[in-house]
Amino acid sequence: MKAVVLEIRDGLAAVLREDGTVEKLRRDCRVGETIELEEPEITRLPRRAVRWTAAAAAALVMLSAAGGWGYNNAYAYSYVTLDANPSIEYVLNRRNRVISVSALNEDGEALAEALSGMKNSGIAEAVAAAADMLYEQDYLTEEDDCLLISVSSRGERQQAAITEALDACFAGQTGTRTPEVYVTGASREEAGRARSLGVSAGRYMVAREITEREGGDPDAITDMTRFDRAPVERLLEESGLRPSGPEEPAAEADLPAAEPSGEPVGE
Repeated sequence: MKAVVLEIRDGLAAVLREDGTVEKLRRDCRVGETIELEEPEITRLPRRAVRWTAAAAAALVMLSAAGGWGYNNAYAYSYVTLDANPSIEYVLNRRNRVISVSALNEDGEALAEALSGMKNSGIAEAVAAAADMLYEQDYLTEEDDCLLISVSSRGERQQAAITEALDACFAGQTGTRTPEVYVTGASREEAGRARSLGVSAGRYMVAREITEREGGDPDAITDMTRFDRAPVERLLEESGLRPSGPEEPAAEADLPAAEPSGEPVGE
């Protein structure tokens, strides 16, 4: 049986089942996520505990009654993580609109709170807003302006659309506040693995690339200590996703001789 996660408190998730009943369970899940339930793991909520989910349950029942609107807007469908050192995660609905923004590390808490007003915004708009804030707070500078973004979705079409929107958001922009953006995809399994290791899906995917380049088994990663606080720019260089540095200018002796212009010099 399917259920929608309404709220999470003290390690317990309150879920709304397909039959309209509200239950509680202990599971690693997120608000808005649709999950599969097995009867043995369900525990009926006591009367007191039902109170804090009643409003949320009523709201979702109303959305469900609205048919397709509720399905497209109320449920988590895609996840986008953003790293610059602050790490945050956007949860999107089926229409690729932001449902919520949460912090993935301590530095991301203030950023996530500042972006809380971006609900129902398009993901490109929400990421652009985050980039502006990161420049204002000096997490991004002219010398260090790398953004690592990861996209995970239940649908391949949505994942491709989100990636294209993010690529287009910064394409063609110029100026001192235009970040160098790297967008990577992550499967639902990879995103879940990243969450279990306590890092963003973006950092986890880059860690896989680095581990594989070094001859290790990316599926065997169990410790993200090396990767969870490292500067994004350095991780991208180690993974090969970003060149390790600017190309060295050609030596003076190797430069071709200038062709005479035919114009007088100094006049």
